[in-house]
Amino acid sequence: MPRARGRHVHRLVLVVLLLSSSARALADDSDPESPALAIGLSAGVTAGGVAMLAAATASGPRSALEDFAFPGVIAVVVGPHLGHFYAQDVRMTPAIDLEVFGLVSMAGGAGVGLLECDDAKPGCGLRDAPAAYALLIGGAAAMATGIVWNIASSGQAVRRYNRAHHLAFAPAPVRGGVGFVLSGRFQ
Repeated sequence: MPRARGRHVHRLVLVVLLLSSSARALADDSDPESPALAIGLSAGVTAGGVAMLAAATASGPRSALEDFAFPGVIAVVVGPHLGHFYAQDVRMTPAIDLEVFGLVSMAGGAGVGLLECDDAKPGCGLRDAPAAYALLIGGAAAMATGIVWNIASSGQAVRRYNRAHHLAFAPAPVRGGVGFVLSGRFQ
């Protein structure tokens, strides 16, 4: 009789475990990685970089705030990508292509401006070099579009990451007792 009672206890434990919901490490509706944090990282660092650049350019020549120019450029270039790095999404996207195109165009515009306005032409400015002006403005517009696109898409990158890394752990009946099953999606 004690052996039969032991089987009933095992069956009761099995029924209780199977009726209870499975324990999920990462449920479909939960976001272990936060889309809001990804957008905040991208937008915050980029905005900080813009503020540093504004302070450096508004301060005038030989100012202590000039030291903010280089870190400001780095923050503006890297900042929009932090949300994607957080989501482990490091692939090339059209937004990155736009940013690179914008940087190259602005560098080309600066080069053309320097060639057209050399020391032999005193008082020469960007208005006197229309090709340089067009490259600088077009490059800045392309880069700004890429930056906004990257920041806006970082939340979606986190949601893709969360969907791809779903993991579940649940009880399951096996021959001779109760076992556990681990299921997941890995890409």
